[in-house]
Amino acid sequence: MRRRDIISAILTIILLVLTSKFWLIFKPLPVTFFVKGNGDYTFTVQLNKKDNEDFKKVKQCVIKKHLNGNIQKCECQIDRARFPKRFRIVVKSSNLSPIEIKDITLKNGKFKFPSVSEFKLASCATYGGGGGSLTPSDKTFSVSYGKTLSVRSSIKFEALIFIIIAILGYLLSYKVTSYLADFKVLKNYSRIDIIFLVICTLILFLPMSHISDAKKSDTENRNLASWKPFINKKGEINYNFGKDCDKWFSDRFNFRDFLLRFNAKFVLDKNQPDVVIGKDDWLFYKGENGVRNFLNLDLFTDSELQHIANYLVSIDEYCKQRNKRFYFFIGPDKNKIYGEYYPDYIKQTIPNSRSRVMQLINYLHENTDINVIYPFNELYEAKKKGELLYWKNDTHWNSLGGYVGYRALMEALLADGVAIKPVVPEKFVKYKAGIKELDNMLIGLSKSAAANTEYVDAYIPKDYEFSIKDTTPDDLLSHNDMFSHKNISTPKLVMFRDSFTRAMLPFISNTFSDVSYYWSYDVQKSYIEDADIVILQVVERILYDFERRKFKD
Repeated sequence: MRRRDIISAILTIILLVLTSKFWLIFKPLPVTFFVKGNGDYTFTVQLNKKDNEDFKKVKQCVIKKHLNGNIQKCECQIDRARFPKRFRIVVKSSNLSPIEIKDITLKNGKFKFPSVSEFKLASCATYGGGGGSLTPSDKTFSVSYGKTLSVRSSIKFEALIFIIIAILGYLLSYKVTSYLADFKVLKNYSRIDIIFLVICTLILFLPMSHISDAKKSDTENRNLASWKPFINKKGEINYNFGKDCDKWFSDRFNFRDFLLRFNAKFVLDKNQPDVVIGKDDWLFYKGENGVRNFLNLDLFTDSELQHIANYLVSIDEYCKQRNKRFYFFIGPDKNKIYGEYYPDYIKQTIPNSRSRVMQLINYLHENTDINVIYPFNELYEAKKKGELLYWKNDTHWNSLGGYVGYRALMEALLADGVAIKPVVPEKFVKYKAGIKELDNMLIGLSKSAAANTEYVDAYIPKDYEFSIKDTTPDDLLSHNDMFSHKNISTPKLVMFRDSFTRAMLPFISNTFSDVSYYWSYDVQKSYIEDADIVILQVVERILYDFERRKFKD
């Protein structure tokens, strides 16, 4: 074997090591256990990377449960827990009543822990002969497994990706070594020139030296592109593999955040990629063509209006045939209420009466009998009273703005004869917002002064507290959630929505006997069978997304 072949093989092995995250994938580590008790509980399951009791290098998942005396199963999956050394469950409870935790397993039962009585306990003690029965002395307590774990996350070997990288890596390495050899012999260049070329070539591989496995970019406040294999689990070929791989790599290559911030130092404030820096510390979102929508430059075509109307009408007719009521709720964009705080170079010359949202509302009123709620006037009138209704450093309305939108929605339902009693806040509390969504989108700049702005929180009385009937383990507003009351005889509601429901959720959840929230614009028949009221909510700037929606089974 020639020296050139050996060098090429060595370089290929190095390349395979550097790109191992492409072809050697660690699967999430499943955790399962059973609990029994009474009250609301939050279980934070932690896996420590270090073999100590500090639990500073942890990967974790959060499970929220409402316990009613029956045994309930808790399960979640912890991402990026490749080689955990220690295990702990931190419990936060609404009371100090006894609780039972048992049958804790990892990796779908392949690793079984002993009884919790053999764990190290903090702020709690065993009772009733040990086992998994615990009596907490504090509302926050923990149980820790004191031994080193002998479990590893499962590994998925992407053979096809491995073969592609190996073949291309070897061919590239062979070509580079051949070129460098010829470069020395034929061109008679010095070793310094050769070293320079080698360094430049190696720099090309730096972006793939570390691939981020984060799910979301805090800088850009968006979900990063996920990996989509060439052949999925069902054996289907992904014909968009090239584009999907390009998006995945573009979102995750090494030094990406550094390069974005470095570039931003040479960019003016007004040219921030995601944020418009306005007057008096106001920040506005550029995404979803937010500025063009404020300027009323983007309008629907006749065919787009017809398609959106057909989608909404199909939902409305289906509901009417089954004695259900359907409402279409549009949350006004922040810039439509506070557009005067845009910088001077952004001026609205086309009035809001000719905006895209009014174009759609007028079309629906003229051609359908869809119940449309767009609380622009209510918000504008409430704004005159002096309190802020939207965050200065976020895209959403705050608690007070959400309450104004909620009142407009309830008034529409009451006018339609729906038997409900709207929630009235017990009091309004002043508080500071802190760092919000748009602050995190600023690149290369310090955070805005808007974090110190005071807002009014519409406080819900204790009598209106609701219990969680069924929910997912992560962020309460990132999944499909259901809430129920025991003593309220009001209609059942299903709401399809986006993040603008966040500020309205406490009010809506306390108005109906049962509420199911689905973070989606796709209304599905199977989800609304038990509902009396169906609401589809969307923020104004994303109305374009309805051009492709279809009513699903």
